[in-house]
This record gives sequence, C-alpha cells and structure tokens, in this order.
Amino acid sequence: MMSSLDFGCVDNGAYRRGLKNNDRFFYSLSKFVKIDKNIRAIVLDKGSDREIVKKMVSDLGLDDYVIFYPPMQQSQRIHFMNMADVVIDQFDCGSFGLGAIEALLMGKPLITYFREDLIPESYGDNPPILNALTVEDIFNRLIEIRDPGLRKHISDKARQWAIRHHSRDVVINRLLELYKTVHT
Repeated sequence: MMSSLDFGCVDNGAYRRGLKNNDRFFYSLSKFVKIDKNIRAIVLDKGSDREIVKKMVSDLGLDDYVIFYPPMQQSQRIHFMNMADVVIDQFDCGSFGLGAIEALLMGKPLITYFREDLIPESYGDNPPILNALTVEDIFNRLIEIRDPGLRKHISDKARQWAIRHHSRDVVINRLLELYKTVHT
C-alpha cells in the first residue's frame, strides 16, 4: 500500500477534498485472512491517520499480516512495488495518480477506486485496474486476485494500457499539443 494513511480522522476539516479511505482495505484484509492467511501487506507508515491505522491493525488481529515501513524514496518504493503481487492504492477520489501509473507500468495488478464514468472520457478506455470502492468490493478483489492466471492477465494488460497512455512519447506529444493550443 503506497498511499498515505488518510481517512479523515485526525485531519477532518471542511477544506478536505479527496481522502484515501484506505481504512477500508484493513477491514477487507481482516475478512480475507479468515479465508486465506497467505498474505502480507507492506504499508508505508505515512499520513495523518497512521497511528490510528496501527491501532486498527492490532485491534483487527492483523499484526502478523501487516508490515509498516517508513516513508521511502521513490527508488525504494518502486523496489517494493516490483516485488509485490498486487499494489493497493486509495478508495475515495475516483481517479489515480503517479503511484498507480507506476504500478501499471511495472505490470502490477492494482486495486484502487476509479470512476468508470470519468476515466474513459480522459483515455477512451478503462484501465485494467481492479476497481473497488467499498470494503466488500476490496474483499472481492482480494479473493479474485489469488488466481495466478488472472494476475498474469491483468499484469500484461496493465503494462500495455500504461504504455499506450503514459509512455514518454505519448506524454510529450500530448503536452506539445496543449502548449500549442495555449499559444495560438
């Protein structure tokens, strides 16, 4: 889990837009380990609700399944993502950021939430992401992704999709188009 641990407990001002709501993952994980104990979650120890998450992990009996690592530089984070079978992101804002794109470029199955009504407008197609919003959705994606064949299929599609939409040439050409429209 690469995203900040943030679900609005410590920092819950009205100015807040877009929490991560990744507490949902830990509730899902507590259901999952009752079925399959073969899971370890590496979680970055960052975000306004990180201390609450540590207590939640303990209260949910997940101490044997969750490993907290301090925030790390990009190269270290990419190293851990590359070793992962699945990457977990956020479950609130309905879009994805650089970390999700990095995971897709590495060909990693990604469980996160994206709004299916917005993403195709931006890209023309939906990304091969395991879309999940609720605790039940996340739990179901964890169950599904146990299948090595499905992981391989999504991995292949993820990398292809990310290269098609986020390769250096694609991004540079898109930026040049945008710059031209601003200066004309």
